[in-house]
Amino acid sequence: MTSPSPSDARLSLTSSAFADGEPIPAKYACHGADISPPLAWRGVPAEAKALVLFAIFFFWRDEFDGVTDGVIYAAMVGLGFAMTENIKYYGMAVAENNALGVFIVRGIFSPFAHPLFTGMTGVGLGLAAQTVKGAYLSTL
Repeated sequence: MTSPSPSDARLSLTSSAFADGEPIPAKYACHGADISPPLAWRGVPAEAKALVLFAIFFFWRDEFDGVTDGVIYAAMVGLGFAMTENIKYYGMAVAENNALGVFIVRGIFSPFAHPLFTGMTGVGLGLAAQTVKGAYLSTL
C-alpha cells in the first residue's frame, strides 16, 4: 500500500453537491428541501475516536455509570472506527492486488486493536465516573 501524502493527513470535509468555495445550494439550506448534502471526511486521526467517548461522558453522563459502561461504549466506538478504516484499506488493497496481505494483517492479526486501545480510554472514563467529586482533596 502507498503511504498517505501530506495533503491526505489534513482534516478536510468535502461534498459532491457543490464545489469548494461556492455557496451551499438552496435545496440544502435551512429553508430548502430539508435534505442534507453528501459529505466526505478525510484525514480523521485515529485519536479522534476518543472524542466520541468524551462526548458520551459529558453529554450523556447519566448513562455512563462505571468501568463496564466505559468499556462497552469504547468497544462500540472502536469497532465502528475499525470497520470504517478497514473498508478503506481493503478497497485500496484490492486496487493494488494486495488483498491477501492486508486481510492477514488487518483481518487476522489485529481485528480488535481499535476496540482494545479505545477500551483503555473507556476504563479511564469509567473510573472517573465512579469518583466522588472532591473525595481526594478531603483525604489530604
